[in-house]
This record gives sequence, structure tokens and C-alpha cells, in this order.
Amino acid sequence: MTALLLSSLLLPDGSAQADVAAVKRLFGKKFFSQEIVEIIEGPLAKEPVTEEIEEIATPDTKIARVEVKNVRKKSGQTISAYNAAGELLFESPCSAGKRWSTPIGTFKFVKQKPRLYSYNLQLYANYPSYFGKHLAIHAWPIVIRTKKLYQINKLGSPASIGCIRIPEEFAKEIHENIDLKTTKLIISA
Repeated sequence: MTALLLSSLLLPDGSAQADVAAVKRLFGKKFFSQEIVEIIEGPLAKEPVTEEIEEIATPDTKIARVEVKNVRKKSGQTISAYNAAGELLFESPCSAGKRWSTPIGTFKFVKQKPRLYSYNLQLYANYPSYFGKHLAIHAWPIVIRTKKLYQINKLGSPASIGCIRIPEEFAKEIHENIDLKTTKLIISA
């Protein structure tokens, strides 16, 4: 898999449109070579810069199945990811929806975005992987104004309005290692 980067981050006159920290948060550190970082931070480029990057993933690290358990319980909610051989890749506490708002069943992931925003709650969350029109597994929400984690004390118990909240490192793993066509999501009570 290849990715085309930075042409959309530079203005036609070659000036930078985003800072390095923001770009790294958006795309992840593995997408950046030292040359690209120097172009963003250092002298401005005269032309848009692109670089092809190959994804380094093996069948052992690709996620074939994600399981979310205990979504109807007040505590002990967990998320687990497995490869095609059925080996556990990671397991973590998670927080599903309050008042039974997270559906139960088997789902496919339908889309991914770098970040989702809730302007009503003034929150954002990184690495959303959607399994419905408005439902996603994503990193723990962050308050836009203060940059602090929102309701982190509820990890492992119901907290959202339907999404599944997980620690950022696991959200990133899911985001980078699922296949929208084949990875299954199983949510159980």
C-alpha cells in the first residue's frame, strides 16, 4: 500500500499549511522521513512534496477480528484484537455506550477517518474506525479547549452515546491494521 503525503499540506506558493506536530498527530510518525520534516519545519518548498510510503504489516500483525465484551455490564468492558490465526494481538479495557446504546452483533468496519469531532460536546477523538453511520471505535475523547481526556475515569464502564472508547495506542493499532473488507467486529453483552 502506498500513501501520497504533503501535496495537500503545502499551499501553491510552497508555504507550509500545518505544523509538524499537527501533521504527525494526523498521519502518525511512521509516515515521516527526516527530509519531509525538514521541509515542513525548515525552508519552505517551492513545489508540493510527495513521498511514497509502504505499509509494513505482516499477516501476523493484521487484525482479522475485534471483539468487544460485556457492553451491557456496568464494569469489565474489554476489547480484544486477533490475527487470522486466532492469536491475541492486544486486549484493553474499553467503554461502550450508556443505556444500551452500543448495538450487539457482528459488524464490518465501513470507513475510517483521521479524527472525529463532536462540536456539541466540544470534543475530538483520534483514529475512528466506523462500524455504522455514527458509531466507531476510537481513541479516548479529548476536550478541544483544554486538551484533557474526557471522562477517563470511566474506562471499563459505560460512558459514550454508542461509540466504543479505547486508549489511543490501541485505537491507532486498530486504525492501521484492519481491513475494511474482511475484519469482523463482534460486540457481545
